[in-house]
Amino acid sequence: MIPYFRASLTEPPVLGGYGAFPSPHHVLDWHQPVDRWQLLIVSHSGVCNCDGRVVPYGPRSALVFPPRARCRLERSGQEAYEHIFLWFTPSDVSDDVVALPLVSDVSAVFDAWETHWKRAFDRIQFTRTGVRAWLWDVLWHVSQGPENLRRNVYVEAAEKAIDQRLASKIVVLDLAKELEISHSQLVRLFRAEHGLTIQEFIRIQRTVRACRLLTTTTSPIKSIATAVGVPDLQQFSRMISNATGVSPRSMRQERRGFDAHIVSSHSPEHREKV
Repeated sequence: MIPYFRASLTEPPVLGGYGAFPSPHHVLDWHQPVDRWQLLIVSHSGVCNCDGRVVPYGPRSALVFPPRARCRLERSGQEAYEHIFLWFTPSDVSDDVVALPLVSDVSAVFDAWETHWKRAFDRIQFTRTGVRAWLWDVLWHVSQGPENLRRNVYVEAAEKAIDQRLASKIVVLDLAKELEISHSQLVRLFRAEHGLTIQEFIRIQRTVRACRLLTTTTSPIKSIATAVGVPDLQQFSRMISNATGVSPRSMRQERRGFDAHIVSSHSPEHREKV
């Protein structure tokens, strides 16, 4: 069964890194950043592993990887091993929520997409609008209705409460009481939905928001730390460094929150950061 990921396409996604390249490697391993999605358009066939969920794909497929995912591609067949890749962040607006499948067959539109991609890329020195519009179009093309998403009402309510209270101390037991379910039930439902504990989910949400504020605003680092519920600067710095590999100050100076790349499974520089 192909897994689906929840995302909003109300507005064009924020575009990060992008490009096209052939790869000499038959296997690619990487770990998605905490705040970035990735779209891959591949020419070859193979097997995709996303967080332990294994799905085969044919040549001329679109693959979507969500933040934090552990990813692996194994090439099969004799097709050219080529990718078009785009890193992006979906809209924060909660309207037009769709289900993005891990794997989609796009062979029927592949040639037209390749033409549009090349045209947009040729103009990249003047504007990124063409690439962003192409990305938005591709995501809408592969998206499906939200009914494909497995979603628990208690988990959804807990997520909304967590999002509204990131600046405050969040006590899981109190959250369960508000939802009128037991602590153990909420923990079990969260792990079934996300494969994470609630504490891990909260930490990731704080990290994602902090990275966004660090790279898109000029707010003081101390203010950002307070805004995400980690007012102790040493603890805040450790949280960002553990997740991204750089300090908050370095991220802000270099805008590293928007930089990401795929590394080969053979590369010694690949390390799990989260």
